[in-house]
Amino acid sequence: MKYLPENPTPSVPSADNTTSAKEIFTQKDLYDERYPDYVFRPVPIKVSSQMRSLYARIDNSGFSVIPKQDFLSQLESEESTIYALDIVKECFDEMVSYWRKLDSLGKLSKNSKNFKEIVAKRAVTSGIEQHYRAYLQEKVEFFNKEFVRGDNQIKNYADYERDVRNFVHHLKRDTQPFTLSEFCVSRILNSTETGMVIDVAAADPSSDEEKFREFIRDPNYENYTKVAYRFGFKVDKNIPWRLYYDLSSEYAKRKMTEKGIHSLDDFFQRYFKRVSEVEFPAIMDTMKELYSSYIQFSPSYQTIKPCPTSLDVRSAYAQGAAKVEVKTKEVLTRDTLHTRYDSRHWIRLYAYFRSVETSKNWTQAKFDNLVTEVWNIYTYRGELQAINLLESKFIDRTSELFQKKSLTNDNVFDTLIYKEKPTFIF
Repeated sequence: MKYLPENPTPSVPSADNTTSAKEIFTQKDLYDERYPDYVFRPVPIKVSSQMRSLYARIDNSGFSVIPKQDFLSQLESEESTIYALDIVKECFDEMVSYWRKLDSLGKLSKNSKNFKEIVAKRAVTSGIEQHYRAYLQEKVEFFNKEFVRGDNQIKNYADYERDVRNFVHHLKRDTQPFTLSEFCVSRILNSTETGMVIDVAAADPSSDEEKFREFIRDPNYENYTKVAYRFGFKVDKNIPWRLYYDLSSEYAKRKMTEKGIHSLDDFFQRYFKRVSEVEFPAIMDTMKELYSSYIQFSPSYQTIKPCPTSLDVRSAYAQGAAKVEVKTKEVLTRDTLHTRYDSRHWIRLYAYFRSVETSKNWTQAKFDNLVTEVWNIYTYRGELQAINLLESKFIDRTSELFQKKSLTNDNVFDTLIYKEKPTFIF
């Protein structure tokens, strides 16, 4: 008797961090092809690992935001202390309770490996500002020890600020942020820190094979996506254990209505604060702290003074006829900095940082006109209006998408576009 060969097992995507750029495209198509497409199955969110998702990182006007600490609630977790926005936690707890009910009724597969139960594994930890401070400290140490080293040209704060501006260009070339506003929309920040994203596993998102074998092919995966959708969440197609709180879902809308939230503006005003409104007022103190850390690392500089009979410094030093003097770099107080520079200087400095990060290819005149316009508004209308005008020049222009479509629409997941280095100078 002749046996027919068994159908071969469909190939599983195998892309990971070692996959070549050319093969990535093939593997991406295979991933989409093999991803299950059941009837009446909730559509997952498609967030490519190659782009920076702006979901929950910017408000509906495009400004970078961070969750307010007062509205973060601790999640039940066996591994660490993690948090989410209280409305997100409420929906997640209801989802977990419903999942346990399904399990007690025998509606779930006992052969499941990763979806026997649903438990929060990753969410907000120490908060975005804490992560940014740790990140900036690392960059400042590199700046002090490697970028400027024992630069004898840095004798005071003015010299230091000049080199910081150069350093921002250096970070930009490596696609690394300097300000908190840019940090919030960068790849460096994990989406789970936004307060609206919860991971129910602590797996490696770079391994497509693990995603399929351990999660997508799990016998409870389909039920998991449906239950998530039922309670206001969507599953990330590329990270199947990641849940996004979907503000466009009917369940989320009902929850928000119960809390007196009737629009996206209401939602962001209650739960988030704009980064620029926190960052700009503190820019002088931030620069002072950075300068103080540099002075601790390099408190003095050397000057070479030739003897009266010497013709020039270089030949005198080579012949041993010059005197080396060690001088102390300027020690700066906040009062001194406040007296020396007015608000217009800090507006200009912040505008320079943001324009470099967002690659504004402006002329010198356009940059100067912006600073003047913001300064006039600052003088006559107040700091808040000035900040909002200034930051509006650097945000990604996706406001129309937010006004016309839901926050979880695929088109809203966009990237900030980088152009050439700015042509203007500080």
